[in-house]
Amino acid sequence: VLDYTLRFVKCLIKGIKEKEDDVDIVFGYKEHENFKEKDYFYALRKEHIEIRSFTWKIVDADYLNTVMEFRGWGRQYPEGSYCMPDDGINFFEDCDYLILTVDRVPLDFFCMRPYIVVVHDYIQRYLPDQYGNFYEKCVIDLQRNAEAVFVMTEPTLEDGIQYAGLKKDKIK
Repeated sequence: VLDYTLRFVKCLIKGIKEKEDDVDIVFGYKEHENFKEKDYFYALRKEHIEIRSFTWKIVDADYLNTVMEFRGWGRQYPEGSYCMPDDGINFFEDCDYLILTVDRVPLDFFCMRPYIVVVHDYIQRYLPDQYGNFYEKCVIDLQRNAEAVFVMTEPTLEDGIQYAGLKKDKIK
């Protein structure tokens, strides 16, 4: 997935340059030991892309409801645990939009910014024992709550509609 993600970011950079848009990209990645051994992000650094690692901050519904209250937003979150991408700065709140290229999250996802999810496939539809109920609860909800879902193929688009219950106009 990392290889795909890096190619995806390079395409974004190319499109931004071609359109001469004033867009900044911040590349976030989940902290992992593997990334310390090799400079996987050299090509992004060369393009002056800001790179941030993050960890998952686990919070409960009381925490989220307090945040919503302080911000004047009326939404109430049901009891449970949620994960937030903690970049050690401000949970990526300085970004206008997030694009998640990995659709696996440890718990229900919470973010103060709108986001898109890139889905490579729905393999769990065909191998349900591999992920179990976790996938149904967290990952499908992640996609349903996204502004849009990007898919790579027509069969994945059909799975998104039939299996994940996504509306066709949400899938790009």
